[in-house]
Amino acid sequence: MKRNILSLTLLLTVCLLLCYSPIHRTASITGATQAAIANDPRGSQITVPVGTTVTVYIKVSGPPSASGTLKVEVRKDIVNADDQTKAWLSKSVTIPSSGMTDWVNMGTFVADELTTGASGQLREYFIKVYWGDQCIYDPTDPNTREWVKTYSPTVSYQAGEFEG
Repeated sequence: MKRNILSLTLLLTVCLLLCYSPIHRTASITGATQAAIANDPRGSQITVPVGTTVTVYIKVSGPPSASGTLKVEVRKDIVNADDQTKAWLSKSVTIPSSGMTDWVNMGTFVADELTTGASGQLREYFIKVYWGDQCIYDPTDPNTREWVKTYSPTVSYQAGEFEG
């Protein structure tokens, strides 16, 4: 049964939680609304080391029992140029009787490019959300939307030992 997809609304605030080690770097993006806490790695805008695997989680609300394909387009914001698609993540979703989904793990992408913000360079990764083929979330302000930025990790020499 086809539901009116125009009545489907997206409740989305992206937060990220860093959980990485030098060998295995991962991060999560979730759609939780949370107050900023000093030194807390979660937030709607976060910076991670280049090469970090980011997991995208979102919540949607809409008519109970509506079924469809929820898609997330991970975009690369290129300064003074057209944005580019980094990845597509999709899941079949049925809205529960409460009218709101629990967290939906949409999948992962690797933030493998350095963000600099220089003209013609990558400013940030951000997301657009679709229900079927209809865009239901399209943030346009690079300063206020949810984003992932990257940095090049610094490696320094700490100590050495010889045995013989």
